[in-house]
Amino acid sequence: MKQLSKKSKEENRYKHNAITNLQNKNYQKAIENFIKALEQDPTDIYCLKMLAYCYYVTGAYDSAIKLYNRVLKIKPDLADVYNNLGNVYYKINNFDEAIKAYENAIKYSPENHNAYFNLANLHMHKEDYYKAIEFYHKALEINDKNAKACNNLGNAYYQVEQYDKAIEYLEKAAKLDGNLATAYNNLGNAYSKIGKMKEAIDAYKNSIFVNPDIPDTYKNLAITHIENNEYEKAIHLFKKLSVMQPQDPMPFINLGHSHFEKKEYTKAIDNYLNAIFLDPRPEFYIYLGDAYSEKRAWDKAMEAYDKTIQKDPSNAVALVKLGIAATNSGNYHKAIEAFQKVIELTPTHPEAYYNLGRVYALKEDKANQIHYYKLAAKYGDKDVYNWLKENGYL
Repeated sequence: MKQLSKKSKEENRYKHNAITNLQNKNYQKAIENFIKALEQDPTDIYCLKMLAYCYYVTGAYDSAIKLYNRVLKIKPDLADVYNNLGNVYYKINNFDEAIKAYENAIKYSPENHNAYFNLANLHMHKEDYYKAIEFYHKALEINDKNAKACNNLGNAYYQVEQYDKAIEYLEKAAKLDGNLATAYNNLGNAYSKIGKMKEAIDAYKNSIFVNPDIPDTYKNLAITHIENNEYEKAIHLFKKLSVMQPQDPMPFINLGHSHFEKKEYTKAIDNYLNAIFLDPRPEFYIYLGDAYSEKRAWDKAMEAYDKTIQKDPSNAVALVKLGIAATNSGNYHKAIEAFQKVIELTPTHPEAYYNLGRVYALKEDKANQIHYYKLAAKYGDKDVYNWLKENGYL
């Protein structure tokens, strides 16, 4: 019997060690052993492919590309290598090269459903949804049991607003793999779009049952409850989200909105303040000002709107709201200043002209009241126009 050479024994030892390390996800040790194995035989395709894979999963993408290309110089018809090469290029957003690689994978293996699937994912990422749909269908023609392809195809149909088709493939994905939480979540989105709220809620609940750690599903379910005017259920879910994502201001904002809709303005204020503590965005102060306005806490409302304007001086929404709060508090000078700033930014802003007229009416300055009401009417305020006409000013 032919004996293995010392060199072959060394290669096999390093290869065995590398495979063991790879199975244990000890990629650095696997890399070291594959390199040593290749020192014994630089043309070992298996070792080259596995070393390239290790580089890929550890983020050494340039090294992975070089090794896959080295394999293809030795054997240029390996579809799996082209597919993996495409994955690397996809990862670094070199989509042109990724497409070429996937197309070569298909050229050398026309029944390679993974290449079609990956090519579809790439077009999905590029938001070329119709191309994605084409290639998901090709992947499913070869392997109609691919739940992820059904899920992604359903999502592609959702993106082009073909909701019935989306539901068809998302339901198929869920049947093929009952543990695919994203399929249930996407199904909920599709049902919601066609107004089937009960089905949407059931789908979101299934997604949470399968995987209770996906924040988006809680958010989607909560929003669906809001659309059904089920604010308590929405609040319960947003509270869960605030625990799951304690550094994200949006669960607190959504909690604030839910309490606002229930006219629980103090609770809305508390949640808006929590959100602002995490991220003081200009629009968050507007929400806070609105809640204070509902409580007729005009000074607090003005303070909040002023915060928005400090961060975004051209925010016409905040300026109008500031002007209204100042008017209601009796601070007419501040109100006039705010509305005039809006008009400087947008000279055709009917609401600013109307509110200026209202301030002058409160000041019992009829001439300026009518002057600004006429400008409001000129720029589209039909109610003011009708009032002026009825009272003989036009």
